Amino acid sequence: MIYITADGGGTKLAAFAFDEKLNVVSEARGGGVNGLFMSGDDARKNMEAVADGIIDGLKKNIGAIDEIDGLYYTVAGNSDYFINALERRIKLKKATRVNEGQLGILAGTLSQSGLLAISGTGSDCFLVENGVSVDMIGGWGQYFGDEGSGFDMGRKAIVAAIKSYDGRGEKTDLETLVFSGLGLENSLWEVCSIHRRPSFRKDVAALTKAIETACKNGDAVAREIVKYAANELSLAAVTLMKKHGYKKDDGFVFTTSGGGWKTSEEMTEIFVSGVKNEFPYSEFRRPEFEPVAGGVIKYIYDSGETPEKEILKEKLRDYTL
Repeated sequence: MIYITADGGGTKLAAFAFDEKLNVVSEARGGGVNGLFMSGDDARKNMEAVADGIIDGLKKNIGAIDEIDGLYYTVAGNSDYFINALERRIKLKKATRVNEGQLGILAGTLSQSGLLAISGTGSDCFLVENGVSVDMIGGWGQYFGDEGSGFDMGRKAIVAAIKSYDGRGEKTDLETLVFSGLGLENSLWEVCSIHRRPSFRKDVAALTKAIETACKNGDAVAREIVKYAANELSLAAVTLMKKHGYKKDDGFVFTTSGGGWKTSEEMTEIFVSGVKNEFPYSEFRRPEFEPVAGGVIKYIYDSGETPEKEILKEKLRDYTL
């Protein structure tokens, strides 16, 4: 029996196929698929490329195959493109849409309940209870929200670099790090036209690497950006839990997901402190696996079994965080 798990957002689509013994038998990655931030045609092409990659890998690695027993997927866009691309190549017996929050909680904590704070290209927080995504806060996009996201931090890094360059703000390493991080050639003034790039959103979010470097150098401006992001995400998380009646003495598990958290360890520390100040009996767990692995854990629960961390770490070692 063969199953596929897929996780797609604004930056990338990751997918892999696995068998009933949890062995990974084919893998593929491609570009972003969120139609809010790219053309529908580009999103479709990216989904089709990943679908083809998965099927080609299956045929190469295990030989003739007639059908896929199940698909577990989270796609921030028109997922029909992905499903149709698979079905053009092979019979798909069942497709199960898994909410982004569900997938992240499953992959991060191996459990079916908890709070997930995402800082990727965008940002949001999800509350999941007994395998059901109850509610979310955030996800309003780069123009009106996504506080604490990679894009949000990257935009703040650009503003800090400009103010440093002008002399209107504190001098910061971000001035040179943003210049190189964006691949500018002659002057920081070139930043004024980067919005024309097809990869604009991705390029700005990738400046978390510049912030990471500046933080390691002790740059005060970069550290303030990280603190701001952590506080915004802890505010969202606390607000979500209070909205659903959680009290100070209640315990729950919470975790994180997304590349934004790699910017600085201090970001995670401040976020955790902010949540635990309001909910001292909550338990933070560092994420175990990339979100795409959540499909495997969903399959295990659907089979009536309990996921075993050590077995999963061996089987999914390339997806371990």
